[in-house]
Amino acid sequence: KFQVILGPSADGFAPNINVVDEPFPGTLDDYVKANLANVKKAFPDGKVVSPAEAFATDTGLEGRRVVVENTMQKTRLRQTFYFFAGEKAKLVVTCSAAASAPQDAAFDASMKSFRFP
Repeated sequence: KFQVILGPSADGFAPNINVVDEPFPGTLDDYVKANLANVKKAFPDGKVVSPAEAFATDTGLEGRRVVVENTMQKTRLRQTFYFFAGEKAKLVVTCSAAASAPQDAAFDASMKSFRFP
């Protein structure tokens, strides 16, 4: 449904951005909490580096941003989640990179131009 964006590999992991939308009747903050609970279950060694904070795109679309680190297939990752709310669905954009080569500035810059109808 959505394209995945990949960058050059660092430490055996290609930074990437992927998008998932799903119906969720609750608030955006409830959606963030539910997603973080799922991340904690999937990655017991994970840690929140930056808790949920307000994030806005260049067009004023309000969302939330959370940064976590976890291990996936023996690679330590730094993942930034951007959460947005539509009328009937919520959307999470997951930006992942090797923790040894974080891409925080590039991910934030990319997400500033994000559009969600």
